[in-house]
Amino acid sequence: MERRTLLSNRRAGYSARHVRTAPPAPEVARALARELAARPAAFLSAALVLAPLLALACAPDAASAWSAKPGATVGAPRAVPTVATPSSVSPRERASASDAASPRGATPLPAAGRAPARLADTGLYADWPTKTVQDDVLAYTPQYPLWSDGATKRRWIRLPAGTAIDGTHPDLWSFPIGTQVWKEFSFGRRVETRYLERAADGAWVYATYVWNADESEATLASDEGVRAPRGAALRHDVPSQNDCRACHEGSPVPVLGFGALQLASARDPLAPHAETPAPGSVDLETLVERGLLRVDAELLQDGGPRIAARTPRERAALGYLHANCGGCHNASGPLAGLGLELDARVAERAHVAPALRTALGRESRLRRPDDAVHLRIAGGAPEASLLVERMGSRFGALQMPPLGTHAVDEAALALVTEWIRADLGAPQTASDVRAPGDGRGVRDRRTPNDVRWARAPARAHPTDLPPFPHTFTHREIAMNKHVLTWTTLTLTLAGLVYVTSAAATRDAGAAPKAADAKAARIARGEYIVKTSACTDCHTPVKMGPNGPEPDLAHFLAGHPASLVMPPAPTLPPGPWIATVGATMTAWSGPWGTSFTANLTPDKETGIGAWTEKEFVDTIRTGRHLGRGREILPPMPWPVYRNLTDEDLGSVYDYLQSIPAISNRVPAPLPPAAAR
Repeated sequence: MERRTLLSNRRAGYSARHVRTAPPAPEVARALARELAARPAAFLSAALVLAPLLALACAPDAASAWSAKPGATVGAPRAVPTVATPSSVSPRERASASDAASPRGATPLPAAGRAPARLADTGLYADWPTKTVQDDVLAYTPQYPLWSDGATKRRWIRLPAGTAIDGTHPDLWSFPIGTQVWKEFSFGRRVETRYLERAADGAWVYATYVWNADESEATLASDEGVRAPRGAALRHDVPSQNDCRACHEGSPVPVLGFGALQLASARDPLAPHAETPAPGSVDLETLVERGLLRVDAELLQDGGPRIAARTPRERAALGYLHANCGGCHNASGPLAGLGLELDARVAERAHVAPALRTALGRESRLRRPDDAVHLRIAGGAPEASLLVERMGSRFGALQMPPLGTHAVDEAALALVTEWIRADLGAPQTASDVRAPGDGRGVRDRRTPNDVRWARAPARAHPTDLPPFPHTFTHREIAMNKHVLTWTTLTLTLAGLVYVTSAAATRDAGAAPKAADAKAARIARGEYIVKTSACTDCHTPVKMGPNGPEPDLAHFLAGHPASLVMPPAPTLPPGPWIATVGATMTAWSGPWGTSFTANLTPDKETGIGAWTEKEFVDTIRTGRHLGRGREILPPMPWPVYRNLTDEDLGSVYDYLQSIPAISNRVPAPLPPAAAR
């Protein structure tokens, strides 16, 4: 029987054409298999080109597949206009699509490049002299605001005309191409406005604009940001690009403070620093009513989702941790390996909050010099809870959050302290603190085979993939599925033929060459480590027969955990500013007391669980894992950050190749005056 399939995608610019008459598919498969056995390399090249095209041509609309669910969906219509992926459209169509998505008064969409040089050119204001905001720019107010040293904030969002947010997954909202978000910081006057925009290629652009003293201009800050000097009357840091990414990319969704829980109309009256929404501000219900958000109808019941908790105080405390800590400490981000989840997930109607399950009665990896065990949350004992200690510290190597604040949030600290003392006084573990089933969240009622968002992978999830810009008819889908079945069989069979052939004929020297390249990279890393004074500080010094010598039994293992140091001596005023322990692994100065780290590949106490990217980010940013606590002196990371990625990768490979040594280095201590 003849098979003729019409494959069309007019929106993507493909012309309609017919597939030529072909013999039955099984015969095609057998003939191709014989041909491919003779010429596997030629087939591989063709398969690599044709397979993605056939898959795209035959697949149903991705947006429909991801948003399909038994429950009712309310809000925007299902066919939401979306800018196609750059690879699927012509340059001319891509330019016109970007123009259509660009909001009124804004510059054309950047392609993951830089933002405009002036805030006035981002499209926030209709009239710059009067600072009148554009009509299509929507104000919003999260119910649990981020603490920023008491700054007054205003926030806005704009969606391109005709688009909507896909909120099918209540914790993983997908924002359309061209979405713009602004947040203004004021301390008596405007100081800074932060800006996010989703570019034409789907990446997010981060920018910060600094206002001048008379608020007549706001200009783009440098990628390095602006650090406020110590002792300044207003100590407010303008974040660097690395700082922006550290916070916004710690969660699967870079837009923080704009989600189902934060925009619920039934707001938490005990939320620390709760703000009254300005007239005209949008919330969950108004976004749906305006067709700007597509969500499950259940999400809107009773004023929207709220955190399941046993007491109002507990709900407020968990909400604060969600907003101020959950952006990094969650199960999906780069810090997932810590096993500390302080976010509140709407899709999980859990009787035990993730924060309690992963913190209450749980041992912290942080150690004091006395090597005592510290609990993240000690039930009934806030004074023994590391969470309270880190919230109450502004020592750079201890404070949490590590960015964006120089002043302790006293109101939130009092709330969390009382919550631990009063509400967690009796139980000692998370299993004892089951909340009643009153948390208005959203359950996933689909069958296991239908669940597509039970847990989000780190920093990448299906909603990040723009839908293929064509809606297929049922007839097209049925025809294409038949073609796709035999195409897949053919490609699979041919692939097996190629792999078998390649295995028999590949270059016998390929594996040795790869091993040689790896060995050369490790040797390069060893050379850098041993000529850059790394061993001088990270390998303890001991007294040998001829004087001090490195203790090679603890090579690069950092300060010995068994060596408890007495308080550092206080130096008189003068040119001497630092002291060092006899092992060369404990240093004290104006920054406090620091202990050199364990650089061996031990997974619990060293860097064995680190990825190469995390290691490179640590050196580049001067922060633990690229987003955590500050790296203190004497570590000269501002010098080492100038090494190339290849050199830093070589150092990483070398450090992963040396023997692992279990040695938990104590946490740094703040200066005596700050203790």
